Amino acid sequence: MQSDGAQYFGPYTSAQSLRGTVKSIRQLLPFRTCSDEIFKQGKVCLDFHIKRCPGPCERRISSEDYKARINEVALFMEGRSDLLVRELKDRMEVSANRLDFENAARYRTSSSRSSAIADRQKVLTLGRDDQDLIAYARHGAEVFVEVAYVRQGKMVGHDGHPLDGAGDAAEAELLRGFVLQYYASATHVPGRSSCQAGSTSLSSSRVG
Repeated sequence: MQSDGAQYFGPYTSAQSLRGTVKSIRQLLPFRTCSDEIFKQGKVCLDFHIKRCPGPCERRISSEDYKARINEVALFMEGRSDLLVRELKDRMEVSANRLDFENAARYRTSSSRSSAIADRQKVLTLGRDDQDLIAYARHGAEVFVEVAYVRQGKMVGHDGHPLDGAGDAAEAELLRGFVLQYYASATHVPGRSSCQAGSTSLSSSRVG
């Protein structure tokens, strides 16, 4: 990450999974993925014609609407697709009340697609809190830690981390070292983190 004012998501251990996520989101909420150099040429490309980009380079979409679009994409990347569904339904109702049926139909389609994607996310907890679930297993000198991301009760992703040279560490030392190192560079720190080894719960603590 760089201190450039951008919003970062990740890290992702699977590039294929990331590309699949971005592809699904662009089908629902088109946005540009070209470099700044290409964008500054001010001419729409093939992505615009196949409806994968709204064409901000030629101002085919206003800067305000495009900013709103990016905020919607951020909601998806944060695992908050249900918030996006509610927002799209509100926009649909407003457009319908204004007799703007074209936009109302567009928002209805986007809302349906958002709901379909949200349904694929597995519900893990009865609560709605954001939390990370941390589990680890050890076999001899080998240690592997898995972090699952739960946002509003839904698992939105997971990462695996083999820990080299941690086989001799005690449980408390191992978990403390991993948590400190992992959250030092994490892009989002939830309110809760639960740690488990196998099927035995070790601790449940706040992460600040």
